[in-house]
Amino acid sequence: MPRLLRTTTRYLSSLLLLAFLLVLLLSDAARSYLVEEKHAVSGLSAGGFMAVQYQVAFSTELLGAGVFAGGPYYCAEDRGATYAIDHCMTLANFDINNLVSHAQQFAQSGYIDPLNALSNHSVYLYSGAYDTIVSTAVVKGVEDFYKAAVTGMHFETEYTIKSEHCIPTINYGNPCYELKSPFLGLCHYDGVGAALSTIYGHSLQPRTSMVVNNMFNISQAPFLPKHADPISVDSLAFVYVPTVCQQQLSQVNSTRCRIHVALHGCNQGVKAVGDDFYMNAGYNEWAEANNMIVLYPQVEATPGNLSKNPQGCFDWWGYSGVDFAW
Repeated sequence: MPRLLRTTTRYLSSLLLLAFLLVLLLSDAARSYLVEEKHAVSGLSAGGFMAVQYQVAFSTELLGAGVFAGGPYYCAEDRGATYAIDHCMTLANFDINNLVSHAQQFAQSGYIDPLNALSNHSVYLYSGAYDTIVSTAVVKGVEDFYKAAVTGMHFETEYTIKSEHCIPTINYGNPCYELKSPFLGLCHYDGVGAALSTIYGHSLQPRTSMVVNNMFNISQAPFLPKHADPISVDSLAFVYVPTVCQQQLSQVNSTRCRIHVALHGCNQGVKAVGDDFYMNAGYNEWAEANNMIVLYPQVEATPGNLSKNPQGCFDWWGYSGVDFAW
């Protein structure tokens, strides 16, 4: 069976704990199903920031990313949560050239993949016109970062939908303009579909109904490095495996399944919103129609101040350590 991700010493030493979790979840999927070599990632808010970090750090392994209300790579610069809030959320107080310089240094040190591997990646960027948590200027900084770092990337953007801080959906969630859990907005717009279509070149089949029994839970504990402090890592992750992908191992010359990683936002993991994100954001309908396995890693809140993770966010400001971005 093909292995999605190569093993290097950097994965065993300085890689961000949560990115390590994603690496091994993907490797396990590769052993269990017939899958394509490269995958893609998307997420909302902290999940959007993490999607960018993951795309930059593992650029040789990915096709692209979907970023809903996320910001540029290493925006918080290991300066903590207060700096992140002041510079990377409602205000875009960051220096793109400085962020690119950091990324170049990390690549030269072997902490992340070469930046030129981002060429030919496709990126979808979304910011709600009424978003009061992460400004459109911050989201536009993602495109500015990538264009300053490398040439040849493809971008599609949507900044005109009158939504609050959410993933916009066709027919599920709160009124589009409301800031409210589970941060899915009924906007009559298929944000996930737009992101996936951008990443895969508009070659996807139309979405269909998901099959509830194709959603599985898996323990995250076996995928953590033994020496790691499992800060904020929830006990379970979830994975949607389309019917065709489950049947492929018994068939000859089967088409390989895609893998997509979907990252929830703060206060949007299973402990906060139940199954809303992994069942209703809109991924599974596209997955069933397009032979796409969707992984939903989960983090949970860690009680304490902002040096911990009190809102259950993927780490984009450094609560898991100084190496949070690689």
